[in-house]
Amino acid sequence: MPTTTSFPTANDDPLGQADNWHADDGTTGRLRNTQAYIFSSFNSLSIPAGSTILGIEVLMEGYASTTSVTDDPLVFVSNDNGSSFSDGKDASTEPWSTDSSAHQVEIAGGAADTWGLSWTPSSAADIQVKFSIPTQATAIFLDYVQVRITYEAAVTTYPTDDDVIFKNGTLVLKSGTLEIK
Repeated sequence: MPTTTSFPTANDDPLGQADNWHADDGTTGRLRNTQAYIFSSFNSLSIPAGSTILGIEVLMEGYASTTSVTDDPLVFVSNDNGSSFSDGKDASTEPWSTDSSAHQVEIAGGAADTWGLSWTPSSAADIQVKFSIPTQATAIFLDYVQVRITYEAAVTTYPTDDDVIFKNGTLVLKSGTLEIK
């Protein structure tokens, strides 16, 4: 299935800690207990009109102050410009690295996980992602955040007759002769 991936270009962190999460450049920013950051403007997402959204993954590279970030959930997504958010998810790839020189990629969600929400190509392209550690005495230090959306493109059909069918780039000849010159 096709995918599209993007870094965010905006966040709501007034202190700028999360600004480092916008690019894979080796610099990290911190999120600790009682803090929450919302990321938006994933401008590089490209989903063809009419596509069906199959799944959403939030990728994050970094490390944590503990190998187990147990304050589930950690990551939430919104399909309505941040008016509401999904139930949260934790990274499925624990244990977290605790070595600041050995970042690893953690993933929340999946290629077949819509986070319990309904998505259109437009709402998926306008996704917002929230990170929150409400109570656990831990911190995560991330180099970057990315969203990867898996989708199924809309079926394209072309005018046909009973013997020749064009569908999604495939020619089906039911009867007759095909002459290629």
